[in-house]
Amino acid sequence: TLISLYERVSRVLYTTPAFWFKYIDLLSRDRSTNDTLGLKRALDMALFSLDRSHHGQIWRKYLELADNLNNKDSAAIYARFHEISLDQLVDGPLHLARECILKVAQCGDCDLAIKLFQKTCREDSQLTRLHFEFVLDFLRVLLASAHFQDDLFIEETAQNAGRDFPGLAKSYNLAVAAYYSKRLDFEKTRHFHHLAFISANSVDDVVEVFDIVTNWEENQIEKLFQADKSDELRLRMKQLSRLIDKQELLINDVLLKKSPFCLDHWLERAQIYARNGDQGEAITTYVTAIRRVNPLKSSSKNGLTMASLWTAYAEIYISQGDLSTANVIFSHAVALQFKTAAELAEIYIAWTEMIFTVSDEDALNHIELVLLVPEGAIVEKTENHKKSVHDEIPRNTHLWAFYIDILKSMIEEGENNLEIYQKLGTAYKRLLSLKIISLRLLLDYAEFVAQQKGLEQSYAVYEAGIQSFSSPQAQYHIWVLYIDKFMQKSPNLEVAREFFDRCISSRIPGFHAIEIYTRYFELELSNGNIVRSVKIMRNAIAYLTDTFSLPRYTKEERNNIADDKFLLYKKTLQVLLQNLRDLNQYREVMAEALQDPHLPLPCTIELGLEFAQFEVSQKETHRARSLFKFLAGLGHPDTHVMKPLWKKWEAWEIENGTEDSFKQLLVTRRQIVNDMKDVADLKADINPMGFVIGEKSVAGSEPPPLEKNPDIIELDMDM
Repeated sequence: TLISLYERVSRVLYTTPAFWFKYIDLLSRDRSTNDTLGLKRALDMALFSLDRSHHGQIWRKYLELADNLNNKDSAAIYARFHEISLDQLVDGPLHLARECILKVAQCGDCDLAIKLFQKTCREDSQLTRLHFEFVLDFLRVLLASAHFQDDLFIEETAQNAGRDFPGLAKSYNLAVAAYYSKRLDFEKTRHFHHLAFISANSVDDVVEVFDIVTNWEENQIEKLFQADKSDELRLRMKQLSRLIDKQELLINDVLLKKSPFCLDHWLERAQIYARNGDQGEAITTYVTAIRRVNPLKSSSKNGLTMASLWTAYAEIYISQGDLSTANVIFSHAVALQFKTAAELAEIYIAWTEMIFTVSDEDALNHIELVLLVPEGAIVEKTENHKKSVHDEIPRNTHLWAFYIDILKSMIEEGENNLEIYQKLGTAYKRLLSLKIISLRLLLDYAEFVAQQKGLEQSYAVYEAGIQSFSSPQAQYHIWVLYIDKFMQKSPNLEVAREFFDRCISSRIPGFHAIEIYTRYFELELSNGNIVRSVKIMRNAIAYLTDTFSLPRYTKEERNNIADDKFLLYKKTLQVLLQNLRDLNQYREVMAEALQDPHLPLPCTIELGLEFAQFEVSQKETHRARSLFKFLAGLGHPDTHVMKPLWKKWEAWEIENGTEDSFKQLLVTRRQIVNDMKDVADLKADINPMGFVIGEKSVAGSEPPPLEKNPDIIELDMDM
């Protein structure tokens, strides 16, 4: 009766929104008459009668009806909403046009959904990732339909989307493969599985596809086993086994796709084939890599170079004894461009080592043709001419070192090696003239000359090295060996002094200087020149003081300098006291040592106790007590460094002092502890933000004890 009344009123109040909302709610609640058609008719009439500003609320009810129906009528409703929802509805359902298409397909009207999909694709000019994800979802909805069979649409849509958005191409191919698997078209299923592997863009993609494909193949094998199809079963099992064996290659494929110039991946691919015994594919991999990798853009995380690629390629033929083919490979390699001359030098070294297995003489001639070019023919870098890596090869130190090692390996004991010695001398001279000799090669050259022509002839090599190397470290290493050779000839004292003075003036590193100064000191001391030896040691201390703060030194190197200064002080004081017996100068050096800011506290305490013992031996009680007091003020009495000092002072006062002097010791200790406590309290009263903690007190009352904060940061430091 109520519904009939609403139908009569609708002829009069058809433009009133409130009437239609109540009428539609009534029809939605009333299921006794199963009047779905009446609800649909009422919704259509409301949309026809009301202004568009009210259509949003009507469509909410309409889509609720469509979700309840879930049939082709629902598809038609969502298709209508798709057409009118292109313009935003006020207070309407939050359904995008793409979601409507998916709903149409889910409701079973695939043909209508395809028409809407194609229209949307034509009109959508913004092909974003969101669009391609919608395409994938649409394909999956179609594939879930039991009645959908349109191979051409499925394949074209997947291929076009995969081409336009490669990031999802793998998923498209897997979806099409699932479609054909459902259709029992296994050949096409395997075809699209193969395409899924090819279109994978990451290792994770490969692993995902591999798991899906192997699971699918295992299911097919299980079905064949149950159907007792033995011949096809064996074939599929072999194919599955080959697929499992290809897993490493499949991962390598995607790595090469992402980094085509990465040498690590190419060499790994060749090694995979080599492990599987497929030598032909390994060779093909090397050839492909050489053709595709740009030498100037090649990269590696393992330090590989294009030289490594060429050498590995040639090694295949060398291992088979086919040296002629390996020779051709190397000859092609050295004609190409490389990033650096060092890479090209690696090729020449590997090539020469191969020749060396056949003939020493041929290998030597081969490397000499590369290195021993006339000096006038060596290309120098100018503003108008930039040297290539081939121009830099005659100046490559690594290649020269290899050549020298070959010459040394050819020296035979008891044989006439004159020609080899001449070649070695020529090589070293060429390195010096080109100014490319390394420190190791220079020292080897000096040793070679010393053995062949005598010690004095090697001096010229050391002198040339001193002129060639400006680095303090290199100068030090040259001078140390130079001193050894020079002192073996027992030169006269004046010449030796000039030699050591030159060495010291070369500004050797401070953390190495003690070795040079000590040898100079021992030279003078052995000749009875005690005053000069003391002067040398004091100059050494001054030199270490000057170099201590140089910014190029590390913390460890500065610690070494401080330790060396302590040893120099000890030697100097020993000579002054035992050899020279100069008590005033001893006191002067000792006072300098105790005030040296670079010495660690334990070293200062050790020297101070020796100084105090000396003053005690000289009956200078007042001086000894002053020393003890000075040393006691350097740190807190309870630290492990200071405890031995206080024990010695107390023992000395008990033995040599008076009651007043011992009381003064206790006063001094108490004063130091209080001073240290004041400093600690000041630090504790400042929080990490830098604010001083305030205190509140009441007159005539003791302040309450403060509870210790367990989270407080201890800022106290050793003094």
